[in-house]
Amino acid sequence: MSATTGTLAISVVDLPSGANAAITVSGPSGFSTTVTGSQTLQNLAFGTYTVTPSSVHYGNYTYSPTTGSVSINIANTAPVTSNVDYYNVLPDTTKILDAVGLSSLIVGADGSTLIISGQSAVAQSLNPGDVLIVSPVTAFPSGKVFRVNTVTSSSGWYTVSTSPATLMDAYQQFSLSATQQLDATTLNGATVAQDSVRMIRKPKPDVEASLET
Repeated sequence: MSATTGTLAISVVDLPSGANAAITVSGPSGFSTTVTGSQTLQNLAFGTYTVTPSSVHYGNYTYSPTTGSVSINIANTAPVTSNVDYYNVLPDTTKILDAVGLSSLIVGADGSTLIISGQSAVAQSLNPGDVLIVSPVTAFPSGKVFRVNTVTSSSGWYTVSTSPATLMDAYQQFSLSATQQLDATTLNGATVAQDSVRMIRKPKPDVEASLET
């Protein structure tokens, strides 16, 4: 009788020692399991599996996977590997404007003054020196990165004075695929690795710690 199960090896890289990955693997017949590090899943029924990694917070940083969900077909007994790279590192001083903030966002005539609803949890957390990432909206079709200069609140609204910033300011390090659009400012200081662009502001937290010991 021929074998009817296969093997899926999950390889997790670029997380510091002590940090657990957050990966969901789902598949045929309601199969679902959580993977927190490099692991081999055995005795899997043949079929299509979805590997979905999520961001994890560790120390003062959020580590995000370089890719989203990936579909993998297991059709025989040959081992299949799925790589999850948590290369993207976002410090706690970088905030991504939430849905409430985006829907309420008013941009001043100078293009750098942002008025945000006080109901936005992100607006409530802003401090001078933080970096704020605004996803694409009508005012900024390609999105925008700001450095927060001052924050004031009045009548249920936050007025945020900002200056220009780049992804290099926002991320400790970041990987972009070759299909993503970049401008000269975004690419400042970036290094090219094969078919992607990897920006490094300084060593990752775990690497930096190892250098200090």
